[in-house]
Order: sequence, then C-alpha cells, then structure tokens
Amino acid sequence: MEPTEKTQQPDILAVDVMNYPFTRPAQEKFWGSAEMAYMRQTVLGGKPLTEIFPDISDSADEFVGRMDKAGYEYVMVAALKMGSYRGKSPSLAFSADEVYQIIRGHQNRLVGLREPEPGLFFGGAHRRDARQSDIPRRVHAL
Repeated sequence: MEPTEKTQQPDILAVDVMNYPFTRPAQEKFWGSAEMAYMRQTVLGGKPLTEIFPDISDSADEFVGRMDKAGYEYVMVAALKMGSYRGKSPSLAFSADEVYQIIRGHQNRLVGLREPEPGLFFGGAHRRDARQSDIPRRVHAL
C-alpha cells in the first residue's frame, strides 16, 4: 500500500554536550587530562574551573532542572575516550559505568552513549544492555 501523504516527525529538542559528562567531578577529570590541562593553562589563563565555568552542575537533578528551564527534552552523554597527541597514548577515558552513574535516575531524559562493541560495524552482533533499553526509540544513538 502506497502512503498518501508524507508524515512529519515532531521536532525533538536534544543537546549533545560535546559528548562530555557534565557533573563537577567529571569535568575535573576532563580538565585534568594532559591536553585539556595544557589548554586550561595556556588558553583559559589557568583559572579554577568554578571561575571559568560557574554553571557546572553538581548533579543530574540540577542538570535536568536546567534542561527544563531551557526547554530541552533529551541530552546525550557519551563515555568519552580521548587520546593524547603529546603523550601518544590514551589521555582520558570515561567508562560506560561512569556515565551510567552520572545519568542514573534520569534515563528518560539523559541518554547515555557508550563506545561501539568491537566488530559492530564489520558484521558483529549488536548487543543491547539494560541501560540502552531506556533510550527513547525516536532518539537514534550508537
């Protein structure tokens, strides 16, 4: 049967926070990594994070409250992995469990993303864990 009219999906207000976990401890970990610490000293003047970014959330509850005020429905938060150009090695790694601990209790609003499993893009089976089942079907995320 041919569709008679084109259906339009509703707009979803969602933010990808540059894939960075957003709580104060997570931001301290991020800005404490080799490259980011260097950037913090050289580009941002070595100021404390609280001065550079005064609005860092202390909890997911606070972050979701800010989402509500701004009118956002979802935010994607990834288990960020970053290599070190200077050290030629991994510099920063958030595990899926760390991200889950940050978003726990708000999986209906905060979408935790994890790294693809080995072989996912080359014929590997895609397994979903319990945390991924909380991702709303209309938000597509790997």
